[in-house]
Amino acid sequence: IAVGICTRNSPLDKFPGWVPFSFGYHGDDGNIFCECEDAEYQPEKVFKTGYPIGVLLDFDRKTLTFSRRNKDVQTIQLQPQHMDQDFYPCVGISSPGAVVRLTTPISSGGPSPVSPQGGYQPSPYPGGYPNPQQGYQHDYQQQQGPQAPPSNGGLLSNCQGNKRHF
Repeated sequence: IAVGICTRNSPLDKFPGWVPFSFGYHGDDGNIFCECEDAEYQPEKVFKTGYPIGVLLDFDRKTLTFSRRNKDVQTIQLQPQHMDQDFYPCVGISSPGAVVRLTTPISSGGPSPVSPQGGYQPSPYPGGYPNPQQGYQHDYQQQQGPQAPPSNGGLLSNCQGNKRHF
């Protein structure tokens, strides 16, 4: 499993961090990939089932920080061309049956910028998207493909890339 950020034009069959304008923290080797298939950072902090993984995109500082178990793993200084992009959280999954839960706000483990009453509740909207009446707008078109089984709120990916092991 890999978590990170990408743009809406990122291919769905590549792991986060392997293509331009995507960055990903990969659980199997604990390395961080920045826009190519060679690890940019090699903290080698693998993550396993149950580990909370944080992704913090800070537009003020122009940084992207990955964390594992509420401790920063790596902070990346973004370049000016990155700051003009619309980034989205993304997950690459190649493990059959794997389920990933996305909670917001995405954070590096520090105090939450908001403290909602009663905690975070699952979205009642398809795909977990917030209610469009709350200001979220999207104009993507759903691609036709094989129907995935119900996920009970998890995220699904069709990522089938094989990682290179050296």
